[in-house]
Amino acid sequence: MDKELRQAKNISFRLLKFRPRSEKELSFRLKIKKIPAGTIKKAVSLLKQAGFLNDREFARFWIKSRIEAGYGFVRIEKELREKGVDRDLIFESISLFRKETDSLGIIEALVQKRVKRYRNKGKLDTKRRLFQYLGGRGFARKNIIRVLEELDYEDI
Repeated sequence: MDKELRQAKNISFRLLKFRPRSEKELSFRLKIKKIPAGTIKKAVSLLKQAGFLNDREFARFWIKSRIEAGYGFVRIEKELREKGVDRDLIFESISLFRKETDSLGIIEALVQKRVKRYRNKGKLDTKRRLFQYLGGRGFARKNIIRVLEELDYEDI
């Protein structure tokens, strides 16, 4: 094995030690480290064959961790596209989690946690700020509206 390939694999293992990565993400990181393109392809191929690099597993890991961190599917999908995961794979993976995830429950929990910041702001301003916050976290507009309409603004 040549020196460049060994270096590429060492960098890859160091990166993969922290968290799973997509193929594109790992390739980009190797490119930043000035690894030649041919060596990157070889390293990525070897890592895939050995089971260390798998976009399907990466997508599932990413979706699960982002849901747990309180992010919605719109944002998660965008992040996965940025990380180079195939659109069909993103759709397939998100579909699995969408069935199991209570998006409204997550939104309600975030609202309860966040609404305390907006005391004395008025109903309209509070609603606007919460809408922007939840939209930025990647939740569907219809779900945000549904939760915000049910919110008792008198308790704020």
